[in-house]
Amino acid sequence: MVGVSATMFDPNATLSREQMAVLVARALKLSGTAVLCFSDDGMIAGWAQQDVEAAVAAGYLRGFRDGSFQPLATAKRAQAAKVLAVKRHVIDPGPRQGVDPPGVMELTLAMALQQGQASATAGGS
Repeated sequence: MVGVSATMFDPNATLSREQMAVLVARALKLSGTAVLCFSDDGMIAGWAQQDVEAAVAAGYLRGFRDGSFQPLATAKRAQAAKVLAVKRHVIDPGPRQGVDPPGVMELTLAMALQQGQASATAGGS
């Protein structure tokens, strides 16, 4: 991982979706490519383009229902949970150019159940 400049890392800064894609692609050594068809794919920075393509091709990141990728939007905890769930094979990444399903809580619960950190009982307990 590299910093925001040659002399500054800025560990307390927020993480954009394109930065998260770069982090995931480089950490996992992803090399696939995808033809991006997002309505805002022209907003993806040149330095992030190849890594965004690799993360999308591998199913770690997807777009939104409106057809956008939102590369400059702040990455959400739920999106990070999805990356971990795909990596741990808890969920199938599904179609590469699709949109993330709305049920992120189910994803988080599935991860916790698999790891024995939660239990499912009738009545919502």
